[in-house]
Amino acid sequence: MPSDKETKKIIDEAAKEIKEFNKIAKSKIFTLDDDESYDQIERFTTGIRELDEVLNGGWGKGNIVELYGPEASGKTTIAYRTEAAVQRLGINCLHYDCEQTFNKDLAELNGVILNNHPNRLRISHENEAEKIMQEIEVACENKEFGVIVIDSLAAMVPREMLKKEIGEMTVGALSKMMSICLPRISSLLKKSGTVLIFINQLREVIGANKWEDAEKTPGGRALKFFASVRLEIQALRPSKNVEYKGKAGYRPDMYDEESEIQIGHVLKGTIKKSKISKPFGVFYTDIWYEHIPEIDKIIKLARDEEILSHPKRVDGKIKSKKTLLYKDKEFYSEETRIENLSVLEWLRENNLYVDLLVDHGSPNLEALFKEGNLTKEETLAFYKKTSELSSGETKEEKKDDLKIVIEEPESVVVNDEATVNLKVEEENQEENSEEEDGDSEVVEEKKRRGRKKKE
Repeated sequence: MPSDKETKKIIDEAAKEIKEFNKIAKSKIFTLDDDESYDQIERFTTGIRELDEVLNGGWGKGNIVELYGPEASGKTTIAYRTEAAVQRLGINCLHYDCEQTFNKDLAELNGVILNNHPNRLRISHENEAEKIMQEIEVACENKEFGVIVIDSLAAMVPREMLKKEIGEMTVGALSKMMSICLPRISSLLKKSGTVLIFINQLREVIGANKWEDAEKTPGGRALKFFASVRLEIQALRPSKNVEYKGKAGYRPDMYDEESEIQIGHVLKGTIKKSKISKPFGVFYTDIWYEHIPEIDKIIKLARDEEILSHPKRVDGKIKSKKTLLYKDKEFYSEETRIENLSVLEWLRENNLYVDLLVDHGSPNLEALFKEGNLTKEETLAFYKKTSELSSGETKEEKKDDLKIVIEEPESVVVNDEATVNLKVEEENQEENSEEEDGDSEVVEEKKRRGRKKKE
């Protein structure tokens, strides 16, 4: 039996431990009633509407994403679209070009801002794995970037491999590095709200049997566990022959009419893992190499949101899938290609606000189709107003019913009598022109009556 002094000593030590635990509990342990940050996941749009729908709104802030698939499937294009969408929100992005294959034209084609803008893309050609991870840690601590893209994980070279000569064995060097760095980076990403996107390649598994996967991703298994979203990308080749439809279907628009060279493909994405949405979702989107047909994009979006509809028969079945109606009036058909609508003609020449419409959805689209008879100048004013409302910026510009009001600058008056005379001359010219117009109308009316009498 312990004495009274020993018993008291044991009780005092236990009390100290309980007090220390309570301090830790108050600072680090909490319930969801005390923290509202878990009520809704904050997200960045992916820049691809179909992918946003599958992910319930886009990439989760503070998460790690892995994009993998075969070559030329569209992995980098998805990264460019995400960077462009985040740049439009006024947030900086960082792109690690470890493969040394950054394409300026392709980035601009997908809307990435590269020059003469405060949010222009930051690019790094660093390929040493440890240095990249150290730079990402510093960037997360300073909250400098909203999205960081690494293109690609397979092109990152560990320091251990750089020290050795070509041909010397380095087993699992990249896997070890990822296993050490990802636990450190994941907590920093969560605090800063930065999305880290790894683009990864595929490797064949030597000696795999028919029940195993014949392909795997390099970099070990750590990324598979730490990634909140793993997205598999595939390219579906379109068909220009009606008789031989491929997986992408009959798409003659994805071939150049003159040279018959393929200018696009259908991207198929499968959500292999997701902690922010339902897994195993599938989406399809169009990828273009030379241009993005803005008209087809907007028409497809309006059809998906049921702003445009196909003509139907009395029994409710679709009469023609090649024609689209807006409020029971013919709006689009494959024969006319909407050559008579000024709004969409303007979109052919100016693709600045198309992504804005696609990102923000039906309210702006509905307004676009309502104002389908605007002139090009009025359409420009409409899109300026739309962009200001979406970005939250306010400019002191007067717009009445989506029409541009040009305020003339205050002129310096040199001679009051001269200005009055000029105004009088202008008014007289206007009156004379109106009288001439009236006389010409009377003459035409007399001629028309004379023809009727002769008949």
